[in-house]
Amino acid sequence: MVCKSFKWRAGRFSVATMALLFLLSLLIVPASVFATDDEAGKSSKSRPAWLEKFERQVEFEDLMEGRDGRQDKLDKTMMRLMNQLKSNVMEHAT
Repeated sequence: MVCKSFKWRAGRFSVATMALLFLLSLLIVPASVFATDDEAGKSSKSRPAWLEKFERQVEFEDLMEGRDGRQDKLDKTMMRLMNQLKSNVMEHAT
């Protein structure tokens, strides 16, 4: 009986310890992690740097695979589809 009680207390203690460590980590994390672009002193771009890096990588891979201009075609198709959907919605609303 003492062993079960000890295990239960130890389990509860470990959960409480983990919760405390999590809360402390939130307090210790620098505020710049949660800051917006303007607050962190970065330029006021609406796109994060990793997204631009990813897009450059995709463009490079497309170029190396002989699919240059594929993204432009995809963008044009998407715009045409969005315009078609917009006109269908307007037609339905009237």
